[in-house]
Amino acid sequence: MERVEVPLDDDLAGELASYARDQHLAEDAAAEQLLSEALAEWRRDRAVERFADGDLTFDRAAELAELDPWAFADLLREREVTWVDSERVVAELDG
Repeated sequence: MERVEVPLDDDLAGELASYARDQHLAEDAAAEQLLSEALAEWRRDRAVERFADGDLTFDRAAELAELDPWAFADLLREREVTWVDSERVVAELDG
């Protein structure tokens, strides 16, 4: 496992300490958990954006988001991204 040192300002360090206490975690484990959750959200955001732009197929975007197709469809619906239209269906069938 690789270690990364990140300087934190006092407010952020205090919030991390509070979060760690609340979750009954060591501060390094709490920081890792928060970073993991933030990166998962970033992957989902990126997959939705690239899919909406037409850069990725539905299946590839779901993979990038690390979601099964049903969960990815739910995410698109939540974010009000139209993913079933005639042009997209034809493009995915041809591709």
